[in-house]
Amino acid sequence: MRVYSILLAVILMLSCAKQAFPPGGPEDKTPPEIIGMFPEMGALNVPLNTEIRVLFDEPIQRGSAEDHIFITPNPGAGVHFKWRRKQLRIRFTGNLDSNRTYVIAMGSGIRDYRNNTMTKTTILAFSTGSELDQGKIDGHVYTEDTGVSVWAYPLGGQAPDPRIEQPEYVVQCGKDGSFQFSYLARKLYRLFAVLDRRADLLYQPVEDAVGLTNRDIDLRSVPSAGRVYFRMTREDTLAPRLLRAGSIRNNLIFLQFNEPVQLTDSVKISLTPADSGILPLTVAAFYPDPENGQRILVNTSIQSEREWTVNVTDVYDSAGHSLDSLFRTTRFTGSAQPDTTPPRVMAFRPERGQRDVELEPVIHILFSEAVDSILWQSRIVLKTGESPMPLEEAGLAPNRWMVKPCDMLTSKTSYQLSLDSIADYAGNVFDTSMTFTTLNADTLSEILGMVASQDSSDHTVILTLQDIQGKKKYERQIEKSGEFQFDSIFPGLYRLSAFEDMDGNGRYSFGQVIPFKPSEPFAVLPDTIKARSRWKNGGNDISLP
Repeated sequence: MRVYSILLAVILMLSCAKQAFPPGGPEDKTPPEIIGMFPEMGALNVPLNTEIRVLFDEPIQRGSAEDHIFITPNPGAGVHFKWRRKQLRIRFTGNLDSNRTYVIAMGSGIRDYRNNTMTKTTILAFSTGSELDQGKIDGHVYTEDTGVSVWAYPLGGQAPDPRIEQPEYVVQCGKDGSFQFSYLARKLYRLFAVLDRRADLLYQPVEDAVGLTNRDIDLRSVPSAGRVYFRMTREDTLAPRLLRAGSIRNNLIFLQFNEPVQLTDSVKISLTPADSGILPLTVAAFYPDPENGQRILVNTSIQSEREWTVNVTDVYDSAGHSLDSLFRTTRFTGSAQPDTTPPRVMAFRPERGQRDVELEPVIHILFSEAVDSILWQSRIVLKTGESPMPLEEAGLAPNRWMVKPCDMLTSKTSYQLSLDSIADYAGNVFDTSMTFTTLNADTLSEILGMVASQDSSDHTVILTLQDIQGKKKYERQIEKSGEFQFDSIFPGLYRLSAFEDMDGNGRYSFGQVIPFKPSEPFAVLPDTIKARSRWKNGGNDISLP
């Protein structure tokens, strides 16, 4: 009898053992799945003291599950996880609210012990009342980061502050960036996409990447308000600072900031001597240092070897913050070294020797320092053979020229660009030249379509066509929503995106968390566009939210 009991125990033990490949067999690449849930999906009149149970098909890394399970509405800190092999039990310190729809979202970051992750977020929805809420919000977050979640705050009184308030509703994005809130109460919501690095459901500026919508989402009269899109950024909440200044030559100084700054005609730079009775220096030009994105170069009148005070105002960073009022002034010692070095070309666009230049190019020339632009038309020549082409200005800055041919260039033709007697402010001159070849027009394509917008105002729309390999990029502007056309496009597969330039600054504005400022409307065409030689690809319509 004792032998029989031992044999029975061994058989039972072996029958309960996990079936697996023997050592050295195929690697386990199968993602984990949820095979059972309680309460059941869509259950009504669920008791307020209910314990949630989730059964996986294999053992799970417990930390990965607990970090990627979101319960909405947010029950606060009173959530406890209890594990027994493949089963998870979720208990609450207090009772659930009555007549509420609850959603348990189990995200794609849940991993098994082979680090295989779930392929999609699984939802369990149930109600402690007699019906389920039916509100829905879905959309897409465009980011290269993984682990982004979308937070929803019902609006009623004071505007939510995600730095100190946890969201009521949370859902994690799928691996492709898509997300969906389901079973929402019919309310007005403000949404944020957040890469929550601390996993505390609080937004940390600078540390966490964030995305904002172009509008609040209103489900009070409709169950769904259309798709919502996010672009991610890291907010710059600090004002720029002037760190130091220094003299390079007797007519040139640098200003060093703690971050890149924006230069406009409103910038004011004063240079005064520390000694009385000496005239201040005059500013001839200021411009970004082409070799250091956080420095400004300033051409001055002739300095002397004494101490000077520099004061800067009306300088802003890319986020629009003005210069810190406590860090606008610094001192430097002037130089007696004369400027005997001629300027250099730092970059051409098109590049030297480039062989696929479009037929209506804007030619960019970046110099190492400010150059004399008064006689630019006589100092820059574009020609093929012996025939010079007339050029027109597309933008002149102290150390950057942008010009374009008055007429379209010829296909498959070599051009020479010559710079003659280019002089800096001290009169040092240099000459240089470069060549490029235009593309073969017979290989090009056209892409056409329509932009529709929910906004009836006439804001400029900026479209970007980017090939999927990241080598070719085309931009077009149209005065308002309507038809667009890209000409002279190389064959390939492209992604099309568009945004409405609400503030007119020519670049996409991400918005601001506190005080809340919405982003500019943007959209991405979900399908790639195939451009074929000598073929018009039409019907590429895109709708801005």
